[in-house]
Amino acid sequence: MMSLPTVTPAYGRDYSSLRAAQQDWNEGKDFVLCDYVRGGTYTSCRDFPAGAMVRYAKLTKIGRLKPVPSD
Repeated sequence: MMSLPTVTPAYGRDYSSLRAAQQDWNEGKDFVLCDYVRGGTYTSCRDFPAGAMVRYAKLTKIGRLKPVPSD
């Protein structure tokens, strides 16, 4: 089983709730990938259809971004 990548909001955005982060993820907004190999790379739900972990609330909380629902 593969672990999910961790992302943070891009362009200075921050979220006070996981729900707000999930909404932007579903809309395809950019996030920044947090890993040692590709760290700093912009990414979105199109790159990780299985979802991701997100740091939010000034990076003090972490939650799971669910896959984008298909129409």
